[in-house]
Parts: sequence; structure tokens; C-alpha cells
Amino acid sequence: TSPFPGYISNLRSVNGTAVYTSNFTPPTVPLTAVTNTALLCNFTNAGIFDNAAKNDLQTVGTAQISTSVKKYGTGSMYFDGTNNTTVTVDYNTAMDLNEGPWTIEWFQKFTSSNACCLRVFDIGSFNNEHIGASIENDQIAIWVEANAFFFTLNSPIKDTWTHFAITAQNTGGANWTLRVFQDGQQLDSDINTALDINNFDGPTQLPLTIGGMGNGNDCFEGYITNFR
Repeated sequence: TSPFPGYISNLRSVNGTAVYTSNFTPPTVPLTAVTNTALLCNFTNAGIFDNAAKNDLQTVGTAQISTSVKKYGTGSMYFDGTNNTTVTVDYNTAMDLNEGPWTIEWFQKFTSSNACCLRVFDIGSFNNEHIGASIENDQIAIWVEANAFFFTLNSPIKDTWTHFAITAQNTGGANWTLRVFQDGQQLDSDINTALDINNFDGPTQLPLTIGGMGNGNDCFEGYITNFR
């Protein structure tokens, strides 16, 4: 409650030292980790962060930044394929997908020799209340609730930076049109189907998991970057 409407910089908590005991000149350079520093937030060295500044991301397991393998910029997210190695994002109303239209896209460099049932992302719980995408050999599967829609890949994706995009448009009531694109080219034809996506808002407050399922299984092996 009572959120602060402004900006905060150089937040430091020192537990065990009264750093200031008389009048002083406020720092003119970024604060450093002096003795007994318990928390220091200079807000300059985040590894995996949201450029839209709407979400906090948490790495789970050995998920980390790779600076040696990247598509753009200085790094990409690396997942080693072991279970419970993901990046998670808490529920945010900005990601409610119950009305549409919406788009989810990313670049990936898939390195696993096992190209089956490995989840790129999952929005929701690990049961039937989720939207996600997984690699299924020579296909990409789009999961909506308990339904899986398979799209045949245009070309192999192993060890190659590949861009994927999923779009959904509500055409009235529970009717939706799903499309999937690989490197800008649509895979197969539109899928028009009745889906009840009303689970994806309000009290369910479903999180986003990148690099695996919401329960930490079927984890991705490779690199993901520019996930939007």
C-alpha cells in the first residue's frame, strides 16, 4: 500500500554500522559496499531484466546470462536443460490474455539433442490452465489449456538462432484465430477454434515461466533472447 510515485537510486542498508553520526555531504558518486553492507541497489548491473520496467524476473536453478552466445546486445538467457532451471515472472495484469489480440515472440538457439517436449515458455500453472509453446521434434506445439496445436517447422532449428512469433485474435465469444511464424514466415495455416481463455485473468494470477513448464519440468536446453 501507499506506493511511492517517483524514482529511487543508490539504496543501501548497512547492518552493524551507523555510517553517519554527524552532518555530512551526500554522496556524489554511486554508493559502494562498505563494511557490514546488507543490501546495495545501484540499479546498474542487472543481468536478466524487463526493458518494459513492469516485471521482476527471478532465475531458478542454473538459469543464467551467457555473454559468449548472443543474438543482439551483450548476452542471452542460457538454460542447461535440467529440471527446475527457468526464469520466472510473477503475475502481472499487463499479461492477461483473456481478451486479445496478443503476440508472444522470441529468439532461440536450441542446442539439445533431445528435441521433444521441451518447453520454451509457460504462462499459468502446470495443469490445464496455461498457454505455452514447446519444441516437438520437427514441430512447435502451442498449448492452450488442455489443447495442443502443432505447426511443422520450415527448417531445422538446432544450433541456429531462430525467431518465433505466436499471435492470437479473438473473433467473437470463445472463438480464436491462432497463427505461428518462424523467421517471419507463417507455419501451416490459421487455426480457428473455440477456446475459453477466461482463466487467464483475475483471481487465478498465473505466472510466466521462461525455459520450462510452471512446475519446472520439460526444461529448455539452449539460449533465449528478446522475449516479448
